[in-house]
Amino acid sequence: MSAKEDDVSTQSQQFLDAAMKGDWDKAYFYLNGLNMYEMLRSLARLPPQTLIQLQFQALQYVNQYNVPRIQYALRVVIERTLPPPPGDLRATGQERTAQEFLDELVAPANLSQTQKFYHGTTLAQAKELMTMDIGVRAVPTYLVQDWWEYTDFGKGFYTHPDESKTLAVVWAKKKARKENTEWGVVRFTLTQKEFDSIGGAP
Repeated sequence: MSAKEDDVSTQSQQFLDAAMKGDWDKAYFYLNGLNMYEMLRSLARLPPQTLIQLQFQALQYVNQYNVPRIQYALRVVIERTLPPPPGDLRATGQERTAQEFLDELVAPANLSQTQKFYHGTTLAQAKELMTMDIGVRAVPTYLVQDWWEYTDFGKGFYTHPDESKTLAVVWAKKKARKENTEWGVVRFTLTQKEFDSIGGAP
């Protein structure tokens, strides 16, 4: 991965912090100021349910920010498709940036021998997860809108890849504060063979 892909700007980090805290005023303020390259990659670092919550807030900011542009980026990240670009996104090359983002997602990955994923939760739940026999499935992001079925509230839970593992800590601390308890992060390690054999949602 290139340095450009690894680096997170101050404004991008401010957006991520605000979104993870549910501070939508600040989240939309910082998100609106990002270029399309950073906007897409910042959104892609968020847990699916936070993305959906962010999307739900859009209407209240239509008179403050370029919401059509933000909604376009959200659709690209959530649906993994290239929707019709609003306004000048095609003329200014932002549609091309979105296509390059999608191309990166399907390009052959230079994966290490193992893949690591992280889940932030309370310490008690983290310890419980460590004793469970957990099956792994890939779920399209748009299906995560059915929160009760595919997230922490139902059939499964999300994980963060290695490059955004710090967000698992942020989420764990947020959850622990809400429940007035200790936080924990569980790391799941998959071999290359296990990673390649992950199936889709039933």
